[in-house]
This record gives sequence, C-alpha cells and structure tokens, in this order.
Amino acid sequence: MRLIHAIAAGIVAGSVLAAPVFAQQMKPEELLKARQGLMEAVRMQLGPIFGAAKGAAPLSAAADSADIVVGLAHALKTAYAKGTEDLPGSNAKPEAFSDPKFLAGYDKLADAAAKVAADAKANNADALKADVGAIGDACKGCHDNFRKKS
Repeated sequence: MRLIHAIAAGIVAGSVLAAPVFAQQMKPEELLKARQGLMEAVRMQLGPIFGAAKGAAPLSAAADSADIVVGLAHALKTAYAKGTEDLPGSNAKPEAFSDPKFLAGYDKLADAAAKVAADAKANNADALKADVGAIGDACKGCHDNFRKKS
C-alpha cells in the first residue's frame, strides 16, 4: 500500500510540473475532463485523511493522501483555462474564471493539506484532528461560491 501511495505521489508531482504546459495544449473538452478527473482524485484522497481524523485510518495513509492533495490542488489551478467556461457538463460558475478568490481557494486547500500531512508525519493525531477541518472549509468555500447548484 505504501508503494502505491509513493507511486501516486510521484505521478502527482510530475503532473504538477507538467500541468501548465499540457493545459495550454489541450482542447477545452479535454481540459474539462482532466479537471473533473483531478477533482475526483481529490475526493478519493479525502477518505484516508478524514478517516485518520476519526481514528479509523492510519496516520501514514493520511500523510500520503494529504501530500497527494497538495499536488492535485496546484494542478487544478491550471485546469480553468479560457474556452472551458461554458462547456456542457461543467459545474463551474462563470465567476470561477474571473474571480481571483477562486484560484486562491486551491492555495488554501494546498496549505491545509500540507499542514495535515505534517501533523500525520509527526504522528500527532490531536493536531491532525484540529487541522483537518481547514481542508473541508477550503472545499466548501469554493463549492458554495463557485459551483453551480445541481
């Protein structure tokens, strides 16, 4: 399991470095699919993080997942390019493409996840429990303000 997380972390790290270049070369429809895939990847990583906060998952899994969320948050910032604003299937409101607070939300997510990763690596479950809410707050802030209601 540790190997899988290490491989995933490496893929995320490579993706973060390459994301701006690839985003410029992708068709809008491809970029939307990539954005949706990255969001799903974030969602998948939240299980071990929130599980550790409840004492139901190991801190090592939370550390790995939180590190992955940091990379995904940075990659997601590149996935809101011109041409993807009005595509069918997009849940992003038009304001997501013009309001600087939107992309700053991904910085908040990355910062919160980095703090949780540090807590988990320090084997400090109490700090992790105290800090994990900031991840949820970052997600909720963007979803409440910049996501279309379905």
